[in-house]
Amino acid sequence: MKNLKCIQIILSIIFVLLIIQTKTIAGIDKMQKEKTYLLNPDLETIKKDWKGNLYENGKFIENSSENDGTWTTIKWIMKLAFSKKEKSNLEIEKNINYSSDKEAIYWLGHASFLIKLGGKTILTDPCFYNLPFNKKLIDFKVNISELGKIDYILISHNHLDHLNKKTLKEIVKHNPEVKILATLNSKPILEKITKNVQEASWYQKYETENIEIYFMPANHWTKSNPFNLNKVLWGSFIIESNNKTIF
Repeated sequence: MKNLKCIQIILSIIFVLLIIQTKTIAGIDKMQKEKTYLLNPDLETIKKDWKGNLYENGKFIENSSENDGTWTTIKWIMKLAFSKKEKSNLEIEKNINYSSDKEAIYWLGHASFLIKLGGKTILTDPCFYNLPFNKKLIDFKVNISELGKIDYILISHNHLDHLNKKTLKEIVKHNPEVKILATLNSKPILEKITKNVQEASWYQKYETENIEIYFMPANHWTKSNPFNLNKVLWGSFIIESNNKTIF
């Protein structure tokens, strides 16, 4: 009975997503296409003649074709509901001194890495809590207070397992001066947590100290709820310092 109820809930979610997607497509067909290119005029652009990311009908477009995140979301829900739960055999090293000044890279789960480089501490896509329909596979609890001072947080896109508001609020609580380096159209979400936010388009360089960080292309898409498909940009990062490059 319990399994039947779960299946009913999942089917209801899929049905709602399909209705929203159909209405979205119908609305776009009626709209006159408005194309523009967006970038942050306050940041340095490293690619010659780069106009910015293509923005059409309120969405970012990659290679002039729109990525449809609805079907990907449905497949993800179905996989989580019916697939056999994976077990991780990774050994978790404990009692690490994260506040050490030694240059290093620590994996904190999924896309979260703590990077020590050029005298700065960088945290990528931090997500330290379970999500709806998605429990962490590795039993690794991160104590944010033990990570030491964090200078920069890099947010690659707005999927909930990459832009996790609960985690970010906890980090800012312990690091009120931390700067978030994010993607175009991320500020409406992130500035509710901190005002220290920089947005960038692809091929742009953030304003940083003693280290260089660039926002670069990636083949992906964004969506954090049924109504904001690709309204926020996605991308990747290059980090450089002391003749060392991380990408």
